[in-house]
Amino acid sequence: MPTPETILSWANTVANDWRWLAILWHLGLAAALVWLVMARPSRRGIGAALALPVLSVAVVAWVSGNPFNGFTFTLLGVLLLRAAAHLAPISFVPSSPGWLLAGAGLVAFGWVYPHFLAAKNWTDYVYASPFGLLPCPTLAVVIGITLACGGLSSAAWSMPLAAAGVVYGLIGVFMLHVDLDVWLLAGGLLLSLMSIARLASRGVRATAEERERVLPGDEHLPAATGVLTHAITIGATADEVWPWLVQMGAGRAGWYSYDCLDNGRRASARRVVPELQRLEIGTVFPALPGVTEGFIVLAFEPNRSLVLAWPDRDGSPTVTWAFVLEPRAGNATRLIVRARAGGGYRFHGLPAWISAPAIRLVHFVMERKQLLGLAERVCRRRTDLPAVRRAGVRRRRPTPTGTSVLPDGGRSGAAKCSFLVMEINYGPFESVLELPPGYDLSQAKAAYLNGFLRIDVPLAERTPKETKVPIAEGNSSLL
Repeated sequence: MPTPETILSWANTVANDWRWLAILWHLGLAAALVWLVMARPSRRGIGAALALPVLSVAVVAWVSGNPFNGFTFTLLGVLLLRAAAHLAPISFVPSSPGWLLAGAGLVAFGWVYPHFLAAKNWTDYVYASPFGLLPCPTLAVVIGITLACGGLSSAAWSMPLAAAGVVYGLIGVFMLHVDLDVWLLAGGLLLSLMSIARLASRGVRATAEERERVLPGDEHLPAATGVLTHAITIGATADEVWPWLVQMGAGRAGWYSYDCLDNGRRASARRVVPELQRLEIGTVFPALPGVTEGFIVLAFEPNRSLVLAWPDRDGSPTVTWAFVLEPRAGNATRLIVRARAGGGYRFHGLPAWISAPAIRLVHFVMERKQLLGLAERVCRRRTDLPAVRRAGVRRRRPTPTGTSVLPDGGRSGAAKCSFLVMEINYGPFESVLELPPGYDLSQAKAAYLNGFLRIDVPLAERTPKETKVPIAEGNSSLL
């Protein structure tokens, strides 16, 4: 690692010798900001554009003899390009006003980065600061735009960028004593916070309405001191989700969470277990393998709700854990999970001031994994049956062996789940049924019900034909 003096000398040289390139990057940045505001481009397009100045820093570093920055920014540029390729090709969603303000401040800071450039006037920084040349101003701009664009809704994009901002902010402030790099450090920390929050809420965040309304099980612990509500939408009907809830419990089907922590390293079931589908009030769902203590079934309504409780010494619930199923459009189900704790509950006997935050952290980590694991299992166990969009029966040319019937149909759309069994693919299909002679295809009927296409073809009616047989007289040779 070069000395701070060597790094500062190198930065001064690059900022002034490559001034022409910085001017070009400032023009490009101005055009990009106009494009961002006026055209509302896709996340993928923004990601690809933001990766370019990062790669520019890598090229300048290699050419100017700084392999550390060259390698670091080459790696960062590749990671960002890879993340950009996986971003959704849809318009970005602007952040809330607070994040927008923070992002705009970082962009302005990187644009006029007032260091290293030998400026004759302060206006020189407006169009020639070392953006696109040196790490800190470049990262400040890229992080600022990312913050304003909601992190591009991608942790894969935001996390490496945030890490680079924090590292280079720390190097600038504490190693090179460039105090203004504290703004880059703050930007990296803000982007880290945004990324962590996104990861924390991905897929299991309940809406404000879901958090506030009364759910089954609330009545069993009305004076709760802590309430945590999470939710997930599953691409299956409630009767498909319900069996997976009924069989939960350590030593049973598992909790679908981190099995090394709550199921004795035994993998949670990936199928519906028939022998675990019997449910009664008082059924115990063991919390951990090999123990008799656990959650007991306090109340349930098949395909609607399941309320579990952790009993106190007197049998009254000290914690309730409710699973509520609500149908959604498109044969989907909203699973809302609520945990409520009474005032006397202590997480593993810890003091209240430690127990409360510990419960929130541990419950969130385990609950998030449980809901995602449950949704994945439900969708993967679905079996798809062929659905006929249109069906016709038409007569084909008679053959020496009989007549054939050709049922045909089509299927549009794309699968919303990963299916274990799919009997037909999407698109058109047809099948030829060979019939022997004697059937009246003009009277054929077809009906589709519960996954079966039934074709009824009646026998052709035979009209009796009268035939006269002459009788010969006087000839006994026939006898």
